[in-house]
Amino acid sequence: MAPALRFVVPRYGSTILGGAETLVRFLAEELAERGWKIEIWTTGAEDEATWAGTNDEGSDSPNLTVTRFPVERLRHPHRFALESRIFFRLPRMLQWEASWLRHEGPYAPTLADALRTAEPVPTVFVPYLFWTTVAGFAAYPGPRLLLPCAHDELPFHLPGTALLFEHADGLLFNTGEEKTLVNGAYPLTQYTPSLTGTTGVTIARPADPERFRSRHHIAGSYFLYGGRTTPGKGIELMMAGMEQLRSAHADVSLVLIGDSSNVPIALGVTPLGYLSEQDRLDAIAGATAVIIPGAHESLSLMALDAWSLGRPVLANSASTVLSGHIDRSQGGIRFATLAEFADGALHILNDPRGAAQLGAAGMGYVAAEYAWDTVVANVSALLTEVAHAAHRP
Repeated sequence: MAPALRFVVPRYGSTILGGAETLVRFLAEELAERGWKIEIWTTGAEDEATWAGTNDEGSDSPNLTVTRFPVERLRHPHRFALESRIFFRLPRMLQWEASWLRHEGPYAPTLADALRTAEPVPTVFVPYLFWTTVAGFAAYPGPRLLLPCAHDELPFHLPGTALLFEHADGLLFNTGEEKTLVNGAYPLTQYTPSLTGTTGVTIARPADPERFRSRHHIAGSYFLYGGRTTPGKGIELMMAGMEQLRSAHADVSLVLIGDSSNVPIALGVTPLGYLSEQDRLDAIAGATAVIIPGAHESLSLMALDAWSLGRPVLANSASTVLSGHIDRSQGGIRFATLAEFADGALHILNDPRGAAQLGAAGMGYVAAEYAWDTVVANVSALLTEVAHAAHRP
C-alpha cells in the first residue's frame, strides 16, 4: 500500500509565496510524484495579512488532493498589531491567548471540526504559529506531526506553543539550528521522533539570464530579493544598503520578485511581482547575488535556490539559520549593519570571479545536503518510528 500523509497548512497554492506554504507544496508534490497518497487541508485564504481570498486551486496529480475550508473571520492587520503589542506586554496570567490566537487566524472552525472525525492518517501541521495548527492539532485524534518552521519570537514561548511541541508524535525540522532552538526551549522534544531536512533541491535547473533581461528590460548588474515584504523581513535595511551602494554605482539595481507592496519604490528598484517558475529561475541565475535580509528564517528556500543555480547570497547574520548555512556552504557573505551590507554587496559586485566561487561552493553544499532521495527516505523512516511508538505498551 502506498504511504499516506496529510498536511494542514493555513494557505496553499502555486501563487502563495510564504516560506512554510512553499515548503509544504514542494514536499507534497515530490511525495505525490513518488506515489504517496497526499492530502492538503487548508483554507481559501490568499492574503496573509487579512486572510482574505477565494483560492480554489486544486491539483493536477491523482495522488494529491486539496480540500479547502472557509475562513470565517478576517484579520484586521492594524487592529491585530495593536492587540499583539498589548497582549505580549501583559503578565502571563492575564494574557487572553485563545482570543489572540483566533484573531491571529486563519479562523476556520469547520477545518477543526472535520479533523475530529477524519481518517487516522499521519497528519503534519505547518507551521506552529497559526490557529489552523493549534486548533487542528487539539482536535485531531490521529497521529500528529509538527513541521514548526520555528524561530525565537514571542509566540514561540506561549503555553499553547509548548503543548504543540510537547505532545507532537513527530517533529520535522528544517535545519539543525531550528532543532537546537526547539530542544533548548522544550527539553522533552529531545525524546520525540524527529528528522532534520524537509526539502530537496534540484541542481543546475535550466535557466537563461538573458531571456529574463530581455523580457523585463533589465540592464546592468542587479541584486535580487524574492519573498514577502512584511515587517520583520529586513526590508528597510536592504533598501538603505542598496541606496548606499547606488551612491557609488548608479548602474546597479535591485529587482524585487513576489510581493513588493510594502516597499517604497525608488530609483534603481524594479518590482516585477509574481513570476512564472521559469522566469523566476532565469531571474535568480542572472543576479549578481540574492539578498536574504530577514533575521528570522527557519530554512530560506531562496538561499537554496540561489545556490542551486550557482549564485552567491548576501544574508543577515542575525539569523542563526542563515549563518549556519553560510558557515557550512561558504556560499555567501553575511552582514549585520548597513555598512556591512554595502561592503558585502560591493565586494561581490567588484569581484565576479570570487562571486562565482561563492556560488559554486553553495551549489556543492545543496547537492550534498539537500537531495530529494534523502528527504523522502527520512520522512518514511520518521513515519515508521511514529507508528511503532504508537503501538508500544
